[in-house]
Amino acid sequence: MMESNFIPRLSLLFTAYLIAICVSAQTPSTADFEKAWAADIPLFKKLSQIDSMIRLLDAYFDPMAKIQAEKALILAKENNLPRNIAELELTIGEVYTDIDIVDTAQLYLESSLSQVELLDKPTQGQLHAALAWLYIIIPFYDKALYHSLAAVELYKEIDDATGAGLALVDVGYTHILEGTTEAALPFLDQAKALLEPASNPKDLSNLYQRYMEYYQGIGDSTMGLFYANRCIEVVSVMEDKSYLSGGYIYRGRLNATFGNYANAERDYLTARKYAIESGYGLDEVEARRDLAGLYVSWEKHEQAIPLLEEIIDQYKKDGNDVMGDYIDLYQSLYIAYAGLDQYEAAFKNFQLYEELKDSIYNIEADRNIKEVRIKFETDQTESLLKQRQQQLFYSLGSLGLILVIAGLLWWAYRSKRKQNELLEKSNEEKAFLIKEIHHRVKNNLQVLSSLLSLQSDYIADPAALDAVMEGRNRVQSMGLIHQKLYMGENLAAVDMKAYILDLSDHLLDSFGKINQVKLLVDVQIPPLDVDTAIPLGLIINELVTNSLKYAFREEDTGQISIQLWINPSKTLCLRVADNGLGKDAIIKPEASTSFGTDLVKILSKKLKGKIQVDTEEGYATTIYFQRYTLK
Repeated sequence: MMESNFIPRLSLLFTAYLIAICVSAQTPSTADFEKAWAADIPLFKKLSQIDSMIRLLDAYFDPMAKIQAEKALILAKENNLPRNIAELELTIGEVYTDIDIVDTAQLYLESSLSQVELLDKPTQGQLHAALAWLYIIIPFYDKALYHSLAAVELYKEIDDATGAGLALVDVGYTHILEGTTEAALPFLDQAKALLEPASNPKDLSNLYQRYMEYYQGIGDSTMGLFYANRCIEVVSVMEDKSYLSGGYIYRGRLNATFGNYANAERDYLTARKYAIESGYGLDEVEARRDLAGLYVSWEKHEQAIPLLEEIIDQYKKDGNDVMGDYIDLYQSLYIAYAGLDQYEAAFKNFQLYEELKDSIYNIEADRNIKEVRIKFETDQTESLLKQRQQQLFYSLGSLGLILVIAGLLWWAYRSKRKQNELLEKSNEEKAFLIKEIHHRVKNNLQVLSSLLSLQSDYIADPAALDAVMEGRNRVQSMGLIHQKLYMGENLAAVDMKAYILDLSDHLLDSFGKINQVKLLVDVQIPPLDVDTAIPLGLIINELVTNSLKYAFREEDTGQISIQLWINPSKTLCLRVADNGLGKDAIIKPEASTSFGTDLVKILSKKLKGKIQVDTEEGYATTIYFQRYTLK
């Protein structure tokens, strides 16, 4: 549940960490920089040397790297040294990427890209690789693929097998992250052919991690574990064992994905051990966080809650302001507390989760608007260029006339296609917003359901308690409708068979009659629109609830059937029948409320329904609806 939001970030940290521990030289100190700044050499050479020192600092996540890099960039701009400016902007972009300030990193890296012709081929490859990794993190996967493939071509051009291999790994990784997993394997195999001959443990561990994620994505646990073990094996031969924590984290995630919870727990605990021994706090926090997520999935909620709260406290203490990290933690806490029936704590964490989720949604919406605006401005520029081309064509003679006609036809085709692309993007955004609305309605109904459940803990009167629980079931029945809508492909259609099966299971569980009553569902209609599905769902909820409460004695078993069909007269027919006590079980008015009966009548009237009741053999209600809409 939590891993989807921070796998790219952990991979970045793990890769950078491996780089750091492999650097044999001592990191530069303040005195080293002062000496470099005072050196009596040409400024462009001085800045290049300082750039190399900054990169060494960045490998250790030293905050002085950013300070020195920005100082060097100011000096390069003041002295109009364009090549140094492009190199330093690349370095600063990588520094900001490493500290997860991606918006600023994007500004510097794209500025460096605008001067890419000033850089030598190896540095150009490095720039494209840096941009590819940035767009993996943001994520803009189409841009990540473009830059990683550009890096591959540049590194091949200068016969840098390692650079090309690592860029190919990023191509495969991008395909895995964007969901086109099958496309990743050829690129990983090409990378393997380039990287394995060199036998560099750091590079091979990166490659084997991606293989592991590929096989995890296609559901092949055998090959996934093979490469997870290979990853641990290649780094274990290195002298310093501290980096093993990252390898065990990856294998733990793989085991967790395939339900091998005990093995995953051992891997996470081993990862924490190596991280603590080596003093590498980043991996220790990640291993602890993954362990907490594992306990939530494993329903070991009492073990999960302390770990989750520790991590949140530590993130706040360390100044972590990445909202995605907190969203996953509060969601897990909400689930864990709810699993222990501690509804007040669950509701509190659910509210925090929703607030952060809304904040991220607004950020994403702003980003989408920015992308659409850039696209629109680009289209306007292209349209202006086309018009100028047409003016040139008109100045030609008879041959020019033919070219003008051809140009107009091409322009019309391009314009139509671009309009269609914009319309398609607009429709996709609207579909996203509609799904989000259904999701939020469902979440709000879930909150209301949780509040009713919480309130029931404080009600002693049986009749009042019964009324509250019936209200909770009605809310749940409406929430299921919106859940089906935002999870389905058609945002306006409800698959009634799947909905009735979920509703029936919920009601059986709510009344504790899973092993006592058998439910038979026979639905023979196409999906319904939401305005028909909601009242129909509430009617079914009331009729099934009535049968569960009154049709069977405590010791009796029985069955309830739910049928939904359209008869030859094009009438929508619903029949809910049980084989219970029948008319002997009919409740006298003074013994119960009539709210449920009135609700069925009101909702049936909304759909122009005619109700028939049969109590000869059990209790059966058949309703014939004249007003309904199929999808």
